[in-house]
Amino acid sequence: MGDLGLQQWELSGGVLLHLLGVLYLFLGIAIICDEYFVESLELLADYLSLSPDVAGCTLMAIGSSAPELAVAIITGGPVAGKKGDEGIATIVGSAIFNLMIIIGLCAIFAGKVLEIAAYPILRDTTFYAASIVMLFLCIRDGQVLWWEGLILLLGYCVYLFYVVYLNSRVVLWLETRRRGGQKSTNRVVPSADIEAKADSDAKTDTDSAASETGTLGSIGSSKVADGTGEGEADEEGRPTALSRVVWLVSLPYACLFLVTVPDCRKERWRKWYVVTFFMSVIWIMGLSFAMLELCRRAGCVMNLPQAVMGQVIIAAGTSVPDALASISVARDGQGDMAVSNVIGSNVFNIFVGLGFPWMLCDLIRGPYASSALTEGLVASVIILFGYILLLLAVMLCSSWKLRPWVGYLLIALHLLYIIWVLLTSRLGGDPVLTIPLVNADENGVLY
Repeated sequence: MGDLGLQQWELSGGVLLHLLGVLYLFLGIAIICDEYFVESLELLADYLSLSPDVAGCTLMAIGSSAPELAVAIITGGPVAGKKGDEGIATIVGSAIFNLMIIIGLCAIFAGKVLEIAAYPILRDTTFYAASIVMLFLCIRDGQVLWWEGLILLLGYCVYLFYVVYLNSRVVLWLETRRRGGQKSTNRVVPSADIEAKADSDAKTDTDSAASETGTLGSIGSSKVADGTGEGEADEEGRPTALSRVVWLVSLPYACLFLVTVPDCRKERWRKWYVVTFFMSVIWIMGLSFAMLELCRRAGCVMNLPQAVMGQVIIAAGTSVPDALASISVARDGQGDMAVSNVIGSNVFNIFVGLGFPWMLCDLIRGPYASSALTEGLVASVIILFGYILLLLAVMLCSSWKLRPWVGYLLIALHLLYIIWVLLTSRLGGDPVLTIPLVNADENGVLY
């Protein structure tokens, strides 16, 4: 009866409170990402001597992808025995959201034209394309066995081995060839040389060495709410009314984070950056869970199918940490790190975010099987592969530069995908569009 009363309350307009709650949780994720997560990432990457693109596709991607992994574990079977569609739908939907919306927002809000090195994108998209092919082969028979999940996990191990141990050697080889007189029209440059401009081939070795010092620069310079009202003051330096409201609304978060997360920006906590990193990830997961639950309740009130919820609503919600982290580093001019975080997150989501829960599900409760594997999502996986090619084509046309028009184009492409999802889903009846090329026989095998 309590659930029925809650549902009636929501149908009477209470769903608007859910949306306000989503906005407030969004603020909390923004604060923890901008003031703690990205700051700890800077120190951790400097300690490990990682170039910005490698740090983006590994540490940053793993940390900001925690919500997708948690959703996949809960809805993938091993935790509650559920065989829901949200897990895989969220991974697929967030992958397209990341490629189009997040990179698009980075291009629009960076405040400058970001030059992107071709090699990191080509490296990450190659592994990403391989992960999509492996995903398609795993789900085409309508169920996933433990060894298929294990293969996906091993795929991510290969990816990590390449970017951590082999990447620097490949970059050195490419740089040797480039300096040997072989010019690349695609501007294949070493991943650590992110500050180079298209017309700066004559830079000296001294300049190159300087650009490698402090690989991440001053990340996280734009603060969301630090209680001082910076960025929101009037001409005399006094806080405005809006900044006072933001500070007051953010005060509960400030108190919670103060007692639970070491502030590695301060000298006394600087050596605690590893703890800051992991505590930030835990907070990101917790706030994302709450936000996803509110989104799910709102979707139930609006009678949206699980697949639509996963590919559109929940996918966008779980991608909030990726978006905020990428925009933050993009505004600092770290275009390579922003893009590598996006693509690296997608690689992590498929290899680990799906492989690990599916392997656990088969070992604990039996093979993972869901209608989502044979209804529409296979077509979405195929579309996802096509969007990778579209992204590369757009980057080629823009001479490997993120300009505002690139951002608007990518966002428009994502809107087309959302329209396709809505038209091909059963929203209270038969779908408006059908996909005759993606069908399954009586055993669930696609043909």
